[in-house]
Amino acid sequence: MEFTLFYTGIIKSGNSADITNKNDIRVKIHEQLTTLRNHPPLNSRKDLFDKNAYPDFHTNVKGFDYFSLVSGKWNMYVELSLNVLIPHNSLSFGDIDNKLKTLFDALRPPRNENEIPKSWIPNSTQKPLLCLLEDDELIYKVNIDTDYLLDTTLTKPGEIMVIMYVKVKGNSGQIGILDLII
Repeated sequence: MEFTLFYTGIIKSGNSADITNKNDIRVKIHEQLTTLRNHPPLNSRKDLFDKNAYPDFHTNVKGFDYFSLVSGKWNMYVELSLNVLIPHNSLSFGDIDNKLKTLFDALRPPRNENEIPKSWIPNSTQKPLLCLLEDDELIYKVNIDTDYLLDTTLTKPGEIMVIMYVKVKGNSGQIGILDLII
């Protein structure tokens, strides 16, 4: 399965990276994955989102349910091609390697309650919260291109746009997920 995700906003890095920033990114990715589940092949796989039928794709942290589209327990992994864009009037991409670490952390559910903002409570459309990966170690290949966005879309200092081309792959053809992997 191949699809495109994007994020526009601030991605903090290093010591300034915080759980709120990661959670904000996670929620924006959730919104896109919610749309994706209404398109083939996911629209014919409503059973996949049932935690009783496919518990390996589901996680519960601090009483909040998360669904991961890519599960290592099913020998799945992803290849990502990223296009990182900054405003045309910026001089630097900043700490890009640590920004990518923040982004990759946001593509998976939190590992424990310390990775969930204390004030955050999922709304009714975020139950479960859809994440791309069970764990960011399931990113097997990354290609990164950087460029300037020749537009005024990015207006806040430090704001970037990341376009993520995702390929979901598998190491073995498991009967329950053949339609999801390339």
